[in-house]
Amino acid sequence: AAEKRQAAVEELGKLDLAKLALHEQAIAKAAKADEDPSVRQAACLVMHRMKPSAGYDVYAKLEDSNRRVRKAAVETLGELDLATLALHEQAIAKAAKEDKDSDVRRAAAELLAKLMQQLIDAGDVDAVAAKLEDSDREVRLAAVETLGELASATLAQHGAALVAKLADSNEDVCNAAWEVLTKIGAEETLAQHAAVVVARLVDSEWRVREAAVETLGKLDQAALAQHGAALVA
Repeated sequence: AAEKRQAAVEELGKLDLAKLALHEQAIAKAAKADEDPSVRQAACLVMHRMKPSAGYDVYAKLEDSNRRVRKAAVETLGELDLATLALHEQAIAKAAKEDKDSDVRRAAAELLAKLMQQLIDAGDVDAVAAKLEDSDREVRLAAVETLGELASATLAQHGAALVAKLADSNEDVCNAAWEVLTKIGAEETLAQHAAVVVARLVDSEWRVREAAVETLGKLDQAALAQHGAALVA
């Protein structure tokens, strides 16, 4: 029975989009509720072709018990428009960080990067920079890496925000921020905005405080001396 349902979904997927749209509700229902993972996956892939709206609740499939369905759901979300995709950013970030399947994590991470790049393409660099302070490390990492693709002149405008990420609670974010800053002179930019890192020395998160100390250690002696009192404290 499951094989027949899967075959039926796949046959529907061969229809032109106008005819396929007539079966939209049935395909959405199969993706969301069919008892067989192969049927759910097939329905997700058909929806991927249809460029679904948020009404499909595809993001719920990120919690599916079958890895193929979860991966198909990530790919389907990638077809959403920017505004709708942004509504599911946290769910995508969770998949990128926590999914037990490496292919799903990789697909979700790539989708986060796509979301950030779409914001850049839309001219909203500030929106990406704001995500440097997101509570989810995957979002912060994607934001850092996306900003790293900017021209040096534009990147320099966000130097202070990137320097702050040198004292992030996540080591991957710290390392990515340093790599990006090398494009505009990491040491010089750090010295210019060192006060941002100094402020992190009293953060409630010990990983942040530790990263701040390590980051300040990259300053030359003259620049470091300016913040000696804070380090002693």
